[in-house]
Amino acid sequence: MTKTMNKASLLVVDDKELNLKIMKEILSSEYKICTAKNGRAALSLAKEKKPDLVLLDIDMPEMDGYETCTCFKQDNELKEIPIIFVTSMDEERDEEKGLSLGAIDYIPKPVRPSILRARVRNHLELKKHRDLLYKDSCIDSLTGLANRRKFDEYFNEIWKKAQADSLLVSLVLFDVDWFKKFNDSYGHSKGDECLIKIAAELNKCAKNYQDVFVARFGGEEFAAVSTNKTLNETIKMTEKMRKAVENLKISHEVCNREKFVTISAGISVVIPNLSIEIKTLFNAADEALYKAKKKGRNRLETITF
Repeated sequence: MTKTMNKASLLVVDDKELNLKIMKEILSSEYKICTAKNGRAALSLAKEKKPDLVLLDIDMPEMDGYETCTCFKQDNELKEIPIIFVTSMDEERDEEKGLSLGAIDYIPKPVRPSILRARVRNHLELKKHRDLLYKDSCIDSLTGLANRRKFDEYFNEIWKKAQADSLLVSLVLFDVDWFKKFNDSYGHSKGDECLIKIAAELNKCAKNYQDVFVARFGGEEFAAVSTNKTLNETIKMTEKMRKAVENLKISHEVCNREKFVTISAGISVVIPNLSIEIKTLFNAADEALYKAKKKGRNRLETITF
């Protein structure tokens, strides 16, 4: 990877061409710079480029910096991008308003190059640490999959999108069959190894399909969610996952007629609307999983609406 590709990216927003030129001259040797001359263009460009930090003027026509900042903070894709106001509006109440809207800093014009570079550098370093902490908080430390917290965040986002666009949402809940017996017989170290192998196989299978998100749900439970897949498509995908785990041939001599570790799965598919709650889909998938286990395990069952 080249040095240029490693550079952090900045979005500079100002309606004056001269101001954009000055900021680029100060910062372009250290960062990748993209520019916008108004708030609407800034929002569109931010969605496309996903900058690491935004430098935002306040006094702009049509959509000022305050409104632009508010739009950033209300957008799930953009709300975590730090914003620094760079402006000639230097009254205390102006600074207070900007910070109250979610900006992380406030730099008055005319900018002093050394101060601008230092502020940008410091905030990018803080963002890097925040991103690492967030990543750590969203990853299951044993398997490397997303954890329940990240799964819930992701699921809530796609649920809202599916409601808006009338898309199918498919939920699959997996449970490792007789896992307590496995731990009791082979020990927790072998149990951990088993979960790691299963997680890797589920994730590998998911990558063969578009828009499938797999997570460790807790203990010996895993979950997969996808959008715009019919029930039959979800059944085929889930069956491949079930078979892939069976084909690992992890020895399990206790309480398992196959003598290998297997998984059971429950599937539910729905097009969300305002009368259907998220928990309804989870309850249906959970009920389907219970049916699979009652019918002998190492199988999948479905509950449809």
